[in-house]
Amino acid sequence: MGNFLWQALRAYTDKKRQSAHTPGHGAGQVVPPRLAAAWGEAIFRYDQTELPGLDLLAEADGVLAQSQAEVAACHGAAFARYLVGGSTAGILAMCLAFCRQKTVLVPRHAHHSIRNGLVLADARAIDLPVDIDPQTGAVLGVSKASLEAALAAHPEARVFWHIDPSYDGARAPEALTAARAAGLFILTDGAHGAHYGFHPAYPPPAEGDIRVVSSHKTLPVLTGASLLLGQSPAQAPALDRALQMVQTSSPSYLMLASLEAAYDWLPRAEAQAQMTEGLAQLAGLRRDLAGTPLAVTVYDDPLRWTVSAPGLTGLALAERLAAAGLDVELANRRTALLLWPLTGPQAGGAQALKILADQLTPGPDQRPPLAPLPLPKVYLAPQVALAAPSKLVPLAEAAGAIAAASLEVTPPAIPLVLPGEKISPAIIEAALAAGLSSDKLVSVLAHSNRF
Repeated sequence: MGNFLWQALRAYTDKKRQSAHTPGHGAGQVVPPRLAAAWGEAIFRYDQTELPGLDLLAEADGVLAQSQAEVAACHGAAFARYLVGGSTAGILAMCLAFCRQKTVLVPRHAHHSIRNGLVLADARAIDLPVDIDPQTGAVLGVSKASLEAALAAHPEARVFWHIDPSYDGARAPEALTAARAAGLFILTDGAHGAHYGFHPAYPPPAEGDIRVVSSHKTLPVLTGASLLLGQSPAQAPALDRALQMVQTSSPSYLMLASLEAAYDWLPRAEAQAQMTEGLAQLAGLRRDLAGTPLAVTVYDDPLRWTVSAPGLTGLALAERLAAAGLDVELANRRTALLLWPLTGPQAGGAQALKILADQLTPGPDQRPPLAPLPLPKVYLAPQVALAAPSKLVPLAEAAGAIAAASLEVTPPAIPLVLPGEKISPAIIEAALAAGLSSDKLVSVLAHSNRF
């Protein structure tokens, strides 16, 4: 892959031109001392804006167009668009471009950006129940039967949001196959699988007519930098119009350069060697932990580990690992989720897990199996509930009220209840199990007693 943007950015920086334009640090002329001491001044010289020779992200026809075309070819896509607002920007654009006033099938474990995008697009969402692992609570995805049942009840549905993989690293290809057979247009949230397809041991990449990947989540890319991929050139104009609505007009060239550099690096021999070594380290660590009270569950993604132990909540596991210097991706009452870098665990992280495993007391896991949360009852469309008068009440007192805003834990930013849905005792218990406090203030309709 080429390095079109990097060459142009470096050439511009090497000219040492004087700055009378944004950004305000003036290419490193004005840098707060603490940042200069920590980062140096060079990074600010590369933090440029849309200047002559550096192209325009919203109307790329120069080095950014060349760079995006190379990344598209790298993914086997017809076109690619760089995102500087995370996958959220891509998802909002996908909804605005392809879901407007349509009936859309949406898995219940959809990220809140999908929900917000459907509200903006004035679309009607039909929720699909999801399967979970009863031992860990990990979301496994939507079954073929659930999708077919939704289609039978809503034959007017035209779009399917495919979540691949789930936040826990699981995949549900049967639902995708059924959606294709039904002729649905498939939008894929592949946020957590940016590394898929870049090593033989990783799962193959997600599929869909349009898909978004959060490059920054698993690749060596600056936070927030993501990628949108399309399978047909005919889809690009609608997406580009929508992206102009949701992307900033002042994109970070540091983020853009990090995207290009990462996708240029991934296919190279040194990257492949580092990923192979990382996978070998992870396999060795799993062998070391086998037979200990620390249970490790891996679904489809070798980089995502769900860990649990008898007598300890996931929150307690995370606290003990944090005390040993290892921070985890997510923790709840049942498990903790570890997301390893491509290069595998550092020595300190692996050692923290081994020490914790040795300290645990063996014994059976006596916790009852988990069941999926029932779909809440819908009283108002989210578009209506979001505009209705609301009030704040403690979570512990919210049972029976109608939500005026989403209730969720971040990460993973997956709503437990949506605007217009009734908050049940089961939802409150799920929120508490996910780590929310009983005194957290929840937005509910001011006149919930009318429903």
